[in-house]
Amino acid sequence: MPFCWHCGKRTDDKDITCAACGKQQPVVQQTEPAQGQENKPPTAAAQARAGEMPVVIPVGRVAIMGVLGSGIYMIFWMYLTWKHYRDHTGEKAYPVWHALSILVPIYGLFRAHAHIKAYKALMDNNNIPNSLSPMLMVLVLVIINILATVVLPLTFNPETLRPLDELSKDASLTVFILTAIQIAITTAILASVQADINKYWESLKKATVSRARFSTLDIVIAVFGLWDLIWTLGLLAALGE
Repeated sequence: MPFCWHCGKRTDDKDITCAACGKQQPVVQQTEPAQGQENKPPTAAAQARAGEMPVVIPVGRVAIMGVLGSGIYMIFWMYLTWKHYRDHTGEKAYPVWHALSILVPIYGLFRAHAHIKAYKALMDNNNIPNSLSPMLMVLVLVIINILATVVLPLTFNPETLRPLDELSKDASLTVFILTAIQIAITTAILASVQADINKYWESLKKATVSRARFSTLDIVIAVFGLWDLIWTLGLLAALGE
């Protein structure tokens, strides 16, 4: 008698979905596990769904979008990769809230830690070498937040909380340098993590993985980021005159 690829419960040969967890069953079912193996979690290959899985995000795309979108893209990346994790494992997860939680002080650090920890567990359980470090992600976010707290008073009026009409040359240069550092750190950590995540997806031999589709939100973030980059370069050119 076959077993569900996701939860390990017994299923019938004719079952389209598992009566226990509701997951769709592949055409080719797993064979009965050996004695003593019933309670072991399914392997990555066993978890893979039949059909195409558009989950691989090219590292180059992450790097480009990280530069253009900076913090905005990080939120979208958190959403997208958590959605991939939920769809793959079948665990109860909320990608939108998970991504937005990164904006919540302190709590966002815990969610970022959980994000990396979850993927690291997948890779470690399947003996896939990786460099994922939940604490490194937390440290990066702490540094990014510190840089943001330094930049904010230079660009906003603390009394009205509105952008300053003009910035001095020194203040503009300081903002540019700190923002560039922030973007570089963000892009570096996202590209590094995505490289490891891609290794996991590509290890699923029984699944057909493909590149994640370039969504409308990707385009919006890229256009907004490109406009902001052009504006920043124009500002620097004006300061140099």
